[in-house]
Amino acid sequence: MVIGLTPGSVLCWMNKLTNGTSTSHKILERCLLSIMSEDEAIETLDVAIKEGVLVSTPNAKSTPASVKRSLLSFTQKLSKQRAKKDPYCFECHLPTSGLVQKCIMCVRSFHVECQRKNPLRPNYSVPSDRYQQYRFPLNESDMEESSDQEASRSMHHTWVENDVRKYMVNNWSDRDATLVKNVLFVNDLLSISDISRNIETKKFKHLFEILVDLLDLQHNIGIFFGTKCEEYNSTKWLLRDITHDLREISRCSDCFRHSIESNRSDFWFAKPCTQRHELVYAKQSGYPHWPAKVIRVMNKKNNTYDVRFFGGSHSRALVPARDILPIDTDTSKLKIKSSRQYNNAMRELICHKMLLHHPIYSFSFHADPREAENIINSALPHYMEPCSRSAKRARLATPKFNTRRSTAETTPSLPQRVLPRRRCRKAQGPENLQDSTFQIASSVIPSLAPEVQVSLASKVQVSLAPEVQVSLAPEVQISLAPEVQVSLEDYNELMREVLHLNAQLSQKKAEVDIKREELNAVKRKRWCQLCLEEAQFDCCFMASYCSVMCQRRDKRRHQTNCNLQEKT
Repeated sequence: MVIGLTPGSVLCWMNKLTNGTSTSHKILERCLLSIMSEDEAIETLDVAIKEGVLVSTPNAKSTPASVKRSLLSFTQKLSKQRAKKDPYCFECHLPTSGLVQKCIMCVRSFHVECQRKNPLRPNYSVPSDRYQQYRFPLNESDMEESSDQEASRSMHHTWVENDVRKYMVNNWSDRDATLVKNVLFVNDLLSISDISRNIETKKFKHLFEILVDLLDLQHNIGIFFGTKCEEYNSTKWLLRDITHDLREISRCSDCFRHSIESNRSDFWFAKPCTQRHELVYAKQSGYPHWPAKVIRVMNKKNNTYDVRFFGGSHSRALVPARDILPIDTDTSKLKIKSSRQYNNAMRELICHKMLLHHPIYSFSFHADPREAENIINSALPHYMEPCSRSAKRARLATPKFNTRRSTAETTPSLPQRVLPRRRCRKAQGPENLQDSTFQIASSVIPSLAPEVQVSLASKVQVSLAPEVQVSLAPEVQISLAPEVQVSLEDYNELMREVLHLNAQLSQKKAEVDIKREELNAVKRKRWCQLCLEEAQFDCCFMASYCSVMCQRRDKRRHQTNCNLQEKT
């Protein structure tokens, strides 16, 4: 037996009629005045008596006056008949008055005017569900750091502090709770704890299943507490947050997972996703071009790009297609002023490009976060160099041999570091290989004890490839410990690799020169002002077109700044 009573009325009555107690008509009418008018309270009470929700105490005289003076109690029938449909509209949570359509798959009912066109967009108005405003990322000095207390509340706060089951357990007996369930609800009651448990046990197989359970929770709260109470308003905020998260998960689950991980890395935004994002330079009004990831392209809004910027707070923005540039654009022509925020964004972009070369399973859902962190930490020292001019390392001139020898003798605890870049440039001839050989030896030998020195020439067998064979200089005839076995096979392999890389580098440079020439040829062409195809004629100095049709279509927009019209 499920009766369509005014939402909130059963709650008010049961608080007066707990454990089978009885009270008068006037008291039951008066307790409804906080949620409805006096006429509606009288009508609701009559409907409850007629449907058997409220029953009068037995009386010998059944006159109309005696019925008015009799006491009413809540029905004590525990038997529940399976209802064919829900008497309350699933959207407005009001009793079915007027034209109602029942769902063919379940017991839910809907008013025709209450049906949603989009399941993720409710009919009622809620605050904006965008966590980040569409603005340029602020400077670090402009952002206030939140305290640990605020962060803890934001992580563990839930909008719905009280649901139907929790209220019944805290205020009513099991019998009274069962009686109310039989009168109001068609399906079993769900609480926030039940939904959380289903998420932890991985009961849900699809995202919409979570949304359906939350909508059932909101429907039950609207019927039980009413649609004008704090509990029901809390469900609006809860569903706003949940639908926002569901949309983000459906767009890119990896981005959402990386952003909420408890042990989130500082370079979480640089981790690649299974669905690779296009990298672009996006420009907002009043700000320079900024590196960003493309989350989606909104074709319905004239190819508007939904992007998320590198660096800072990783803000989101809707940028028109005309303000989007490819990531391989020459940044020197964009005239971007160097700043700490821009340098940090570029560092994160370089890190992201570097991680794209690693296997995708290293950052997938089942991957170990510590392994991904180790990949980032091991790769950053090789790829992440300071971007600002003041932080660039000064280029040292090639020191003379005597200078190296004096340095090795004066500072034996600080051997000179051999940079890979330096070795690549010097591995071009036998004389340079001799220099590099001495540089490696001089960085190791000063740390040996003098009393255990023996001749290096008699103990070391130098076996190099024919194309890179060298002989040790007389100055390198130093001594090593007898127990130290020095092998230059690794050095031989390194030299062969250097020569191979130099050949590849020359080939790539030639390919880059060819591409640069092709790009310059494309830049010298004229392009249609409207469709961006190759232009066939010029209208004026400001615009060119591929056909007369494009010129006619663009006439209204172009005539305001057409140089030809100004002259005429």
